[in-house]
Amino acid sequence: MSCTNVFTSSYSHILSHWDIVPSGHVLDLSLAEAGFLLYTAYFLYPILTFIPARKTLLMAAATAGTMFSFYLLYVLKFVLGDFCIVCTSFHVVNFIMFYLSWKEYKSGNNNVEKKLR
Repeated sequence: MSCTNVFTSSYSHILSHWDIVPSGHVLDLSLAEAGFLLYTAYFLYPILTFIPARKTLLMAAATAGTMFSFYLLYVLKFVLGDFCIVCTSFHVVNFIMFYLSWKEYKSGNNNVEKKLR
């Protein structure tokens, strides 16, 4: 039950772990940096009303975050054989944000949907 094992593993920089970018590359974000970007997008969503199809973008980000959380929970439990309360808490938040994003997407105020009708 240690967060250290998770944050010091190669999975803490997932893009270099998957060989998408070299280790140390500017795009080789840590999980914390990627999470910061995701939660910043969630925070700015209500403010940035001028972005076209923003509900669709929010839903895409929430879906990606949820899928990534499922993957990371699998890695945490079955690959690393560990449990991290911090990581698990963020995954729970991602699942909640997916649910709330889905409700927002289905709320019927989507400008793109109105234009298509």
